[in-house]
Amino acid sequence: MRRARRLLLGLLIIGSVGSLSPAARAAGAPRPETITCGEPIDHSITVTNDLFECPGDGIVSAADGIVIDLAGHEIGGKGSGTGFNNTNSHVTLKNGTITGFYQGIVLGGGLGNVVRNVHSTSNGYDGLVLVGSSDVIRDSTFTENGFHGVTICGDSNRLTRNSATLNTHIGYWLDCSGSSLSANNNSFTSNIADDNGSNGIQINGDVNNPVRGTKLRLNKASANGYSGISLEGSLDNTVSHNTASSNTKSGIAGTGGITGALTYNRTTGNTERGIYVSASSDLHVIGNTVARNGEDGMLFDAGSNNNVVRYNKSSGNALAGISVTNSSTGNTVTSNSAVHNGFHGIFSDTSDLTIKRNRTNNNGFFAGTADGTGLGIDVPAGTINSANRAAHNDDPHQCQASDVNCYRA
Repeated sequence: MRRARRLLLGLLIIGSVGSLSPAARAAGAPRPETITCGEPIDHSITVTNDLFECPGDGIVSAADGIVIDLAGHEIGGKGSGTGFNNTNSHVTLKNGTITGFYQGIVLGGGLGNVVRNVHSTSNGYDGLVLVGSSDVIRDSTFTENGFHGVTICGDSNRLTRNSATLNTHIGYWLDCSGSSLSANNNSFTSNIADDNGSNGIQINGDVNNPVRGTKLRLNKASANGYSGISLEGSLDNTVSHNTASSNTKSGIAGTGGITGALTYNRTTGNTERGIYVSASSDLHVIGNTVARNGEDGMLFDAGSNNNVVRYNKSSGNALAGISVTNSSTGNTVTSNSAVHNGFHGIFSDTSDLTIKRNRTNNNGFFAGTADGTGLGIDVPAGTINSANRAAHNDDPHQCQASDVNCYRA
């Protein structure tokens, strides 16, 4: 009887192993293997060799659920093909370098893929192209690629602790505009985007296909050829606790109808504005630190309406601390500090504005000189206002317009 039970148990075990899907069998422990250029890989491996001057693709993933561990090796191309080409799902690429191909890494159409601790550099076009959903890109670098560092079109992807630097165009580009695909609910956390030729991070949608639900948190974007972080045609954004400094245009720019929240970011030393909002409404701009930028600290322009601007600190900017211009109406500017700016503390060319409880001191000393032109608050008569403070500004009137409620203290 016992022998019969053992035999039955053995048959059950064999049957269960035999019933595993091909993906489950492929995902077994990686085994060491030597690979060749363009070789399809349909099981988990640990690579044991470098590849140099591949004439086409480097590695081609040929199954779901596999792990390809480069184990510190380099996969190199001759300027064409793709370094790592994957159209499957739940595939992991880790621990190595992809260089010298037309495209570094392509994740094309699957879901749940992982790229970890990979260096994709000196490829002719993008370091990584992701067209899929629920992929994870982390602890990887994308440098000196001929176009973008990372291009994404898809939903619910997560990028964490990556670095995109010295790419010819954009560091990280999220964009599905002009296609039937969507780019919603993606998150970027603790990434670096420095020294790229255009924007450090660009979130791009259009009227027919807006990007929704993007979360940008704890990222650093500096010394880029355009803005540090740029959002256009994107809705319900959360842009929080990022640092954007020394960029050629703005630290953070939101244009073309963005909505959501810009909170607790730090934008310093940018050539133009710290935070620039154009033709965008219903934003919450709260708790940001904006300092030493080459134009306005914060500019709401070109029909940016009904925004809430609260608890921000804007100081040492060459022009105004906070400006509201060009038919931007219904905005509320409360409890901000706008001090030591080169022109006015707060400026608006429309009276359809509410300003309350702001502190605007020591403004108007552009380049350290006093010429009597800088006010704490310069807004038209009829502006809704109360309990604002202005003192020690260059213009002795401190506040413009006879009905502005402005304490000289």
